[in-house]
Amino acid sequence: MTATSAPRRTDCVHCAGPLPLMARADARYCGATCRKRASRERRRAEAERVAATQAERVPAV
Repeated sequence: MTATSAPRRTDCVHCAGPLPLMARADARYCGATCRKRASRERRRAEAERVAATQAERVPAV
């Protein structure tokens, strides 16, 4: 049984900059700054989605 690996990512998911040459094979971000910014963006998007859902549930007067 052979395992097929996904192609190695060469660009940061957040800023599209190049990953360091010695980055792990499963690295997604070029550094801690991009990783944290992406995390904050995901949290903000989730908070907006929850707020919109809650606003839809409030009955119109």
